[in-house]
Amino acid sequence: MSNNPLFRNTVIAYLLAMACFSETARALEDLLQYVFVVNQDSGEVVVVDTDSDTVVERIRLPSAPDEIILSEKSRKLLSSNLAGKTVTITSLDSLGQDAVITLDFPPTRMRLGSAGRLLVVGNRDIGAISIIDLETGQESHYIDGLEKPDYFIFGRDERFLYVASEDATRLQVVDVGSGEIQEDIPLVQADTGKEGVALVSALARTPGGQLGMVLRKDEAVMDVVDLRENSRIKSVALSGSVDRIYPSANNQYLIIPDNDSGDVSVFSTWSLRELGVVPGAPDAAAVSIALFDSIAFVVSRERSSVLVFSIDDRRKLADIPMPAVPADSVVSVDGLKIYVALPGSGQLAVIDAIKLEVIAMIDDVGERPVDVITVRDLSYCH
Repeated sequence: MSNNPLFRNTVIAYLLAMACFSETARALEDLLQYVFVVNQDSGEVVVVDTDSDTVVERIRLPSAPDEIILSEKSRKLLSSNLAGKTVTITSLDSLGQDAVITLDFPPTRMRLGSAGRLLVVGNRDIGAISIIDLETGQESHYIDGLEKPDYFIFGRDERFLYVASEDATRLQVVDVGSGEIQEDIPLVQADTGKEGVALVSALARTPGGQLGMVLRKDEAVMDVVDLRENSRIKSVALSGSVDRIYPSANNQYLIIPDNDSGDVSVFSTWSLRELGVVPGAPDAAAVSIALFDSIAFVVSRERSSVLVFSIDDRRKLADIPMPAVPADSVVSVDGLKIYVALPGSGQLAVIDAIKLEVIAMIDDVGERPVDVITVRDLSYCH
């Protein structure tokens, strides 16, 4: 076992008893069929069947998670807890805990590789990340000397890991195989063209892994990085208060909401130009893209509604009112339904992506459902 500060005194406890789980718990056979609902300040994750829109399981974790990641390939639910300094690995076959990894530090961020084997755990305070092999439960690499790793993404083939801090001057590149820090990709100030500190609010990549996007909230600028060449392509000027990027699964579009004005911008990943703007979604909480990446559903907290528009021509299709302030949304894996978390009423609203209307309200999803995810979604982060 590693003796570095990140993993020193790490304990991996394999639990044979499943006392904290229901005796009727059963395996979730087809993970693509389910939506997972996370409740605020609760260790319970509620599982909803998207065919019947009913609750089929309740997974109880040791404590309220700060971040959750679902792995389709390894059939695991990974949850972190800052206060307890733990990462819990839950089997989606037995619905029991496979392992609890106890760390010397609070895990401030997690990221799972697409193969479902490598888990990256970071701590911004000590400027380090650890790469954990989930098959062995052991650390494969410990990398320190980083600039407060607040955000990180894997490259296309998972050869490289890209790391940024909130107050970054650069995008740091880590070789996953060797664990060594490679060349940096500098961030430049939009007004001077010189390197300088930027307030980074998001780091994302297209699903195909060709492009990475660094969103700089203070300057309303998006840096676009070629993840094949490890070089910055260009900086794109945005407007307003932007802190999230939503790439489409077909790698063609980026959906970027402006939380102040309520405008939603659509960018082409091919031309790296803004194609158009759709107004009407102030204080956007989430964006879900459905029907083969043709329609966007933007959840607005301020208006307690879901704005729907066609991505190709930026045409508004509907504005669907919610009975309470929405907190998050996710699209079913088949792209036919949108699930909206309503913490104020303790419900999950189900929107038909074709009819563009609410077709069901699910009541027994917990007291305060704040996030919804699927195995094709990235993660929940508190």
